[in-house]
Amino acid sequence: MTAPAAVYRLPLAADAPTERRRRLQAWAADYGRLCGRDFTALPLAESKPGQKPRFLGDTPCFSLSHSGDLLLCAFSLTPVGLDLEKLRPLPQAPALARRFFHPQEREWLAGKDALFFFLVWTAKEAAVKWSGQGINQNFPRFSVIPAFCRNQPIRLEGQDLALQWLTPEPGYIACLATTPPRPPLRLKNGGDG
Repeated sequence: MTAPAAVYRLPLAADAPTERRRRLQAWAADYGRLCGRDFTALPLAESKPGQKPRFLGDTPCFSLSHSGDLLLCAFSLTPVGLDLEKLRPLPQAPALARRFFHPQEREWLAGKDALFFFLVWTAKEAAVKWSGQGINQNFPRFSVIPAFCRNQPIRLEGQDLALQWLTPEPGYIACLATTPPRPPLRLKNGGDG
């Protein structure tokens, strides 16, 4: 059986940057209990700007995202990417789609409202966070439409990638990117684990 992924949800006001290291360690320990591993007191690797944060050693993978007043953090035993967006009107959506989206995505979005833009955007962001790249010149070179329309994996960097959308709170949309098969998902309140 595939180990579960867990997404911790926390009001952004409760996430003091000085507390983030301690909170990540508490979430890792809680995630370890969920999947039968001991991830207590894991040291975080020092990361440079633009570099994906990680724990040292053979430990869980995680991905952070925040938008509006909400912070999410996903944990998995395999690489994971997560993006969160607060739903809002977005008059610049067509221009952003022309700049950052694959032609298949732009065609699919024609005439649709901002919710559909955010479905595509969160999927693309989660995928590049999974890869550790972030937004770069490859962002418009892959399409997430097969995952959204046909529930199929997408291909990124020669690997299959499973996408899963979630609504952590009303007015928000998030997407989780993992290596297939899609793991069972647990959404948890992010107090201290």
